[in-house]
Amino acid sequence: MTSDTTPRAAAPREHPRILDRYRVTGRIASGSVGSVLSAVDERSGAPVAIKCFDGGHDNYAAWLDEMRLIMRLRHRNIVAVLDVGHDDSWGLDVLVFARALGGSLRRALVSTPRFDRERTRALLRDVAAALAHAHAHGVIHRDIKPENILALKPEGGPPWAVTDFGAGRFLSSGLERGSFAGSPGYYAPELLHGHLGPALDQYSLGVVGVELLTGERPDHDDCLAFALAHHDRSGLEGLLARMVSIDPERRLPNLESVHRALAGAREPRVDVTRDDQGRRFSLEGNELRWFSGDTATTAGRLLIPRARRFCSLRGHPMLVAGERRLVSFIDKPRTEYAA
Repeated sequence: MTSDTTPRAAAPREHPRILDRYRVTGRIASGSVGSVLSAVDERSGAPVAIKCFDGGHDNYAAWLDEMRLIMRLRHRNIVAVLDVGHDDSWGLDVLVFARALGGSLRRALVSTPRFDRERTRALLRDVAAALAHAHAHGVIHRDIKPENILALKPEGGPPWAVTDFGAGRFLSSGLERGSFAGSPGYYAPELLHGHLGPALDQYSLGVVGVELLTGERPDHDDCLAFALAHHDRSGLEGLLARMVSIDPERRLPNLESVHRALAGAREPRVDVTRDDQGRRFSLEGNELRWFSGDTATTAGRLLIPRARRFCSLRGHPMLVAGERRLVSFIDKPRTEYAA
């Protein structure tokens, strides 16, 4: 691109086809970086969504970043990119996506502001799987919100899928400092201090979960109150309380842990702690896991029957197992107290 400005997308009636294949049927949305058009693939007959870069030279780097990010990811809960190219007749670079026929979660919340527990778990499970996949491939989303969660089927989710990696970032580009990205009410508090990392996406997904359960769009104060009210509970509320903790260290180690907790047949039961050497531990049901590295890779796991939660004894982390048993687990599992 050689000029400082780029022509805005032409109206569908002027150039009804893109990449000599996709027949434009209308406009879905417009933003600072691009417009999104609805279209039909004339080869397959499938509906598609086409994102056109028409944001000008200053935003071209962001467009290239999104293109590199999304091309790396292939997952059933991430809206699939089908094609990429430059259309000479429109004078625009384009990304072609599979069309999510059920619309956004935000649209679903207009008619159903509050989801029941099973529907909430199903949606959170799908999005957690997508984000765990993205993180495993070195990508953070940074703008999880109902507008960027889409139902793939005409009747609405599940399955649900994540879209719009326009604010995304490669983990390898640095986790400590970076440009601000996110939407009011959904971005994690540490983002205000320039701290970046996978925990941002977990917080944002937790906010979505709180919104689905309560039927109200929460702000940071609402999430703090929710975390304080439910931090010592098991079940879905306890999981969400940890996800929206103001301290990233109190959240679950990664989105894979969140997905495992939500994928179980029973209500999720989770807890997290650290030892005096900074090692992170999580309790997921009866399974104790410990982690290493910036992206919290599982380093080991152990089954502790009847495990319930972490506690502290003389400054050392312990597990409460059953009603009257404390288990030390730092060196090897052993009962410290039983009554």
